[in-house]
Amino acid sequence: MSDRPTETNPATDDPALAPWRESPIGAVIDHLLETYHEPHRVELARLTELARRTQCAYGDRDDWPGGLPGHLERMHEAMEDHMRKEEMVLFPMIRRGDGRHAQMPVMVMTREHEDHESNLARLRALTNHFEPPADADDAWRELYAGLSGLASDLTSHMRLENEVLFPRALRS
Repeated sequence: MSDRPTETNPATDDPALAPWRESPIGAVIDHLLETYHEPHRVELARLTELARRTQCAYGDRDDWPGGLPGHLERMHEAMEDHMRKEEMVLFPMIRRGDGRHAQMPVMVMTREHEDHESNLARLRALTNHFEPPADADDAWRELYAGLSGLASDLTSHMRLENEVLFPRALRS
């Protein structure tokens, strides 16, 4: 995969990204922080705890995804580290209008997004693509629904950064 983020064709791209292509870059960053960063922190903590509790109840079943709480803990740590770097280094650099000098931090963030995508693939594999067993209780169903929502939000988050914010920042 290329070290530089690539822009997709706005005419064929996700319409949800279109408004952000023309928004002030500070508004894009504010949106990322408010819509994704803090909610990811809260939701990952909630889902990790729910996975631990659910594992206590069902961990002896053959269809329980062994290692799920540990995987979520590792995801949470990796995402927290990643978001902290964005908040402390990259986003302030972009807000100052110094994005053209952000090649190295953007390259690091893009590579970490690839790691997050791998973690999501592992999460899908562990949970049978977030499909609980037919006899799963409400907690198990809530866990998988929450994980599915997290995966969707994280994918949208990374796309907004990779396809809109990073390319725009590097041109500024």
